[in-house]
Amino acid sequence: RDIKPKKLFEILSELGRERVNAARERSAKTTASERRRQMQSDWKQLLGDIQPGNGLQVLSRKSATIADNSIVIERVALQTEPGMVVPIVVLSPNRDENTPSRVVVAVSQSGKEKFLRQRSREIAELLTGGATVCLLDVRGAGRSRGSRGELESASYYALFFETPLLGYRLRDLRAGLQYLRTRNDSDFRGFVLWGDSFAPPNPKDTDFQVPRRVNGRPRFSEPLGGLLAMLGALYEDDVTAVYCHGGLSCFHDVLTSPYVYLPHDVVIPGVLTKGDLADLAASLAPCLLRLDGVVDGLNRTLALDVVHSIYKPAIRTYESYAATITLTANRS
Repeated sequence: RDIKPKKLFEILSELGRERVNAARERSAKTTASERRRQMQSDWKQLLGDIQPGNGLQVLSRKSATIADNSIVIERVALQTEPGMVVPIVVLSPNRDENTPSRVVVAVSQSGKEKFLRQRSREIAELLTGGATVCLLDVRGAGRSRGSRGELESASYYALFFETPLLGYRLRDLRAGLQYLRTRNDSDFRGFVLWGDSFAPPNPKDTDFQVPRRVNGRPRFSEPLGGLLAMLGALYEDDVTAVYCHGGLSCFHDVLTSPYVYLPHDVVIPGVLTKGDLADLAASLAPCLLRLDGVVDGLNRTLALDVVHSIYKPAIRTYESYAATITLTANRS
């Protein structure tokens, strides 16, 4: 009691905050364009080889019409690199091929089939408005977190090659965008990236002291979709809008508790030395950005005032651009 020792997570939380503040002090001395370039360089160091290769190949492309021939659905198998195939579903209004359409690219950990089921109404509204919607499965998407932990094993293995699994997945997303640019039914004045999560949040009063492999333990967050959407906008200049639902509030928050409910496959070693997600969001300005229902490190929905406090750096930057950033507490 005289020594008053601190718990490990308390020490890590203080160190993390110091690292983030130091990164923000460095960036404050640069211009907005310089900060964006530095953010691109910093995240590339964290994520490894995120550049898609030049050998993209369409292995198969099958199409059909649905909804009284008003919607065309295509299933594309895109080989992005040797041994890696990214499946894509392209939904578009049935129209003249030479008529361009705004392109919305959607991604989530749950995979495209669940995305279609859970967001059928929103997708239908986009199609009615003339947009093309592309559902893309990066590696590991749709894979369940079973007792054998295949996804976790893949994430551990990826770190041996100094490229976190998130880096490989960003490469898959960028390869998909590269393919979509080659199509004649897309409007390349700008992509819209939609990252979503279908993991229900944990209640505020959840007891997190539950051992692994025990039934009924609290739910992990699934922030992959939102992370990929923001990172895609960081590296692709033709992304004009980003929508994230159910994403992580900040990586620092993961260190504020002794319990971890963030999937290993979205962990980025060293991330807080470069800033946090609010700084990533700030670097996207003036790209339209909307964040709905962000969760904390324990997968609990945050109050709107807390979200605004976390994202102050992004809000200030967007205000300087007279651009739009929208933050809500909605989690439906």
